[in-house]
Amino acid sequence: MGVVFQTDGSVQKIGFQVFYSSSTKNTTEPVNCGGILTYPWGIIESPSYPYSRSPADCVWHIQSANSVIEINFNDVALESSAFCSSGSVSVYDGTPAGSPLLGRFCGTGARRFKSTSNSLTVVFNSTGSNSNYVRGFHANYVSILQNNQSVALYCTSDLMEAQVSVQYLQSLGYSTNDVFLNDAKCRPYRSGNWLIFYIPYNQCGTVKQGDRDTISYSNILHGYHSGQIIERSRALNLNLRCQMFQNTMVHIMYHAQDVINQTLTQYGLYHTSLYFYHSPSFTYPVYNYPYYVELNQNLYLQATLQSSDTNLTLFVDTCVASPDPNDFVTQTYDLIRNGCIKDSTYVTYPTYYSNQVRFGFSAFRFVQNFSRVYLECKLTVCNKNSYSRCYQGCIRRQKRASSTPHETFSVVVGPIELKKLNE
Repeated sequence: MGVVFQTDGSVQKIGFQVFYSSSTKNTTEPVNCGGILTYPWGIIESPSYPYSRSPADCVWHIQSANSVIEINFNDVALESSAFCSSGSVSVYDGTPAGSPLLGRFCGTGARRFKSTSNSLTVVFNSTGSNSNYVRGFHANYVSILQNNQSVALYCTSDLMEAQVSVQYLQSLGYSTNDVFLNDAKCRPYRSGNWLIFYIPYNQCGTVKQGDRDTISYSNILHGYHSGQIIERSRALNLNLRCQMFQNTMVHIMYHAQDVINQTLTQYGLYHTSLYFYHSPSFTYPVYNYPYYVELNQNLYLQATLQSSDTNLTLFVDTCVASPDPNDFVTQTYDLIRNGCIKDSTYVTYPTYYSNQVRFGFSAFRFVQNFSRVYLECKLTVCNKNSYSRCYQGCIRRQKRASSTPHETFSVVVGPIELKKLNE
């Protein structure tokens, strides 16, 4: 859900206050193949469970704030083969390419795993099976809050937030004035019993590194007593690191509900927004949905990555249209796929900013008298200074998801619909 607030300076009022809440997702809905899960508990199932017959490559990344994650595979019925060559489930203590493998299995039998950090990844691949005994798998996961935690780290799109217990510092012999980051000029503030540092990714001595499938931002929180020659206190040296996927896939879908543009933040904690614009000048975004258009009308879209890291860039990997917002498989039309342009009207527009992409196409309808068109696009977030997916262009054959996983999240913006003849 998104909220847009606009005002001018003509009248001074108190503004507004609103309260929001969340509810558990209906688990009877079809389970998507892979994705990013941030709810404290949930269910993961192989596609079409308990009738998992088709080939599949799925990656689920689970993230929970300030908690470890425990996952229980309570029903496993996979093809049993040498080296699990027909399919397997792999569980990683973090991201698939840069974290320890907690376990890889096939066949049957329950399994249980627990992460050491606030993230865990499940990778499922299968070549398919005709056996009636192959059901796939069903798993439950839950986030477990760490008791008596004295240090906490939160990662956002712009900065990392480090919290240190004042009692913990005092137990080590330090006061709140004795702790520093790489850049000593970046000072914290105190909130109750916590000392809080806000650490931008491009300030305070933060170091950026790219490693396989992640972009890492790190800093060090250390303590020392100024003016002293010797120390008898226990050393304080906290390594702070936020990791984001280097090739994060962003799913954007236009859904059949009258909503305005909104931004959804998920794992990687990169914020991204997508707007329709009225003209190629990209000055005035579209706020009213459904967005009514004429056949062959030029449509203009701009996606923006919102991050303090100026060395990131965006790339349009795939855009698929469908008359059904819940089905991008049965009846679809490709505008661009794996960086390869499929529609003759698809065009890109220049932009001065690497964190933006601009593109467009001519409006169309599906032959079977569907007036609404839903678009699902995948954008890739990359490190600007490395040879990553953003610089590879058109790839005719996509690599398997189990070897180069891309995590996904969805942003709902609104439908586009053709105008009626009398409008």
